[in-house]
Amino acid sequence: ENCEGGGKATICVFFALPHILDSGAEGRNKYRDIMTSASKAVRGMSFQFMWFEGGAQPDLETTLELTFGFPAVAAYSVDKGVYTVHRLSFTEK
Repeated sequence: ENCEGGGKATICVFFALPHILDSGAEGRNKYRDIMTSASKAVRGMSFQFMWFEGGAQPDLETTLELTFGFPAVAAYSVDKGVYTVHRLSFTEK
């Protein structure tokens, strides 16, 4: 329901971040900074960004095929009902 675009095409970007005990607070903050940078790059477009702790949403992770570890990123087009998974490095570049 957080991804509903109110009648306009919306792309929801999900960030599955490692558990804070795995990455530490500094690591978690680094990942969140990357997420913030990505959201600023598409400001004004119909993107919704959200993050969750990897392993905490098993149904979502299975549906989006996030089975290769964390961090992971997936984008879902609400309008088209399709998704894609980013399988490269998790950096700002």
